[in-house]
Amino acid sequence: MKSFSEEERNRIRNALRETAAMEFGRRGIRGTGIQDLCGRAGIASGSFYAFYDSKERLYAELLGERYAANAEAFRRVSAMTSRPAETLEALMKGALEAFRSDPLLRRIVDPEDRALLRRKLPEEVWKTLDEASLGAMETFVRDWQARGLLVEGDPRTLALLLTSHFFLYLHADQIGEDRFDAVIALFARCTARGLTEVRRTP
Repeated sequence: MKSFSEEERNRIRNALRETAAMEFGRRGIRGTGIQDLCGRAGIASGSFYAFYDSKERLYAELLGERYAANAEAFRRVSAMTSRPAETLEALMKGALEAFRSDPLLRRIVDPEDRALLRRKLPEEVWKTLDEASLGAMETFVRDWQARGLLVEGDPRTLALLLTSHFFLYLHADQIGEDRFDAVIALFARCTARGLTEVRRTP
């Protein structure tokens, strides 16, 4: 296998990442072959393994970086406590918009791609990735519960509720394109108000 200089490695790795983000988002993990990724990077398919163990590892790296960016955004929102209901509603809408606008993120809810990742990735890598997918929202929930801004309850369950509208997006055509945005807005408003109406006993 050809050896690469550090400059070549950086160029090729960046090309692989850029191509992978586009192709995985467009065709899914199953539909994207290693040869598809290597063509634009200008390397032979066999040279791919000098950079990544598998295409699933490459996808996991890209997805993990997006989860880390989301976690940073959630940390910033967590400090905005003056209007809890409005802040939580905006967080839910913003998280969905980020999901809708990023094809790579959307692939993670595809059942067949998820099954492939779970089968191909080492168990510890899959668990880390799966945990990160909800971890930022769960950390946000715990923080706001500690401040008395959210109702009590299992943080994981509340985090799942606050991200469940991602799955509504998968059924936008069944809900109706003309009604979908209104449904999401109402869901976010009702959920945010319900979870921030913290009642304390006198």
